[in-house]
Amino acid sequence: MSRKASILGPGQGRSYPMGRMQAVFKADGEEGLGAYSVSEWQRAGFISFNTPGGFEEQAQPIADWLADNPLGDALGG
Repeated sequence: MSRKASILGPGQGRSYPMGRMQAVFKADGEEGLGAYSVSEWQRAGFISFNTPGGFEEQAQPIADWLADNPLGDALGG
């Protein structure tokens, strides 16, 4: 099976605003053949690689929860 590479820059992909942060999904579902999920979490400062795929299905419920329960400032210790 031949597959074409998908190259997305920072912020490119399917975006899910989550209050003070945002998730941008680069690949999931059919793009990863259900085997993996790749997402960028802006403001949190990391790229997430998940196996198996399907994590994007949870993005909107997470965004909805964060709309009702906004993130606060981190507490220093």
